[in-house]
Amino acid sequence: MTLRLLTLMLALVATPVFAGTTATRDMPIGLWQNPKGTLRVRTMACGDALCGAIAAATPVAEADARDAGIDKLVGIELLKDYRKIGLDRWAGTVYVPDMGHSFSSRIQRLAPDTLKISGCLIGGFLCKSQIWKRVSTPRRDRARRSGCSGIAAGWSRPRCWRSRFSGLPRSAGCSPRSGSRKCGPHCTRYPTDRSASPLR
Repeated sequence: MTLRLLTLMLALVATPVFAGTTATRDMPIGLWQNPKGTLRVRTMACGDALCGAIAAATPVAEADARDAGIDKLVGIELLKDYRKIGLDRWAGTVYVPDMGHSFSSRIQRLAPDTLKISGCLIGGFLCKSQIWKRVSTPRRDRARRSGCSGIAAGWSRPRCWRSRFSGLPRSAGCSPRSGSRKCGPHCTRYPTDRSASPLR
């Protein structure tokens, strides 16, 4: 009886943790652009919720914001506390800078690179929606997401790094020979941009 009770308690404690981890992994995280191309919003996980802040704005968007009493758009949290409510759907609050108000909102992921953002005035009525597109990323970011090597992504040669636990310099004996696609023994291939290496 004691063993069964302990197993049940562990299951009850562990379930929310795994559920939260899965929900976070499934979030539409990245850099997105509104239909007019006047705003770019970077979405991220804020605890168990999805949020998003303005990463870039055109002069036109900045001017509209100033008319509403906002001096600077970049850095403002536009999407707040979005919680998953179904498959590829989240509910939260969207802030509209040029109106100076927040509205109840929903996000629907139509495709991996397409989001539908809806905002409603009162109780789900008088709603408007926009289609946001994921912003094209540099080749090294595409390669990182797909697991490609530097050469596969279009670089002339990959940068190779040795394990930090080897006691040797990171690049010692790792560089591929001319015309080769293979790094040295016990080395890992990364994009040519040093900042992309997780060993930093």
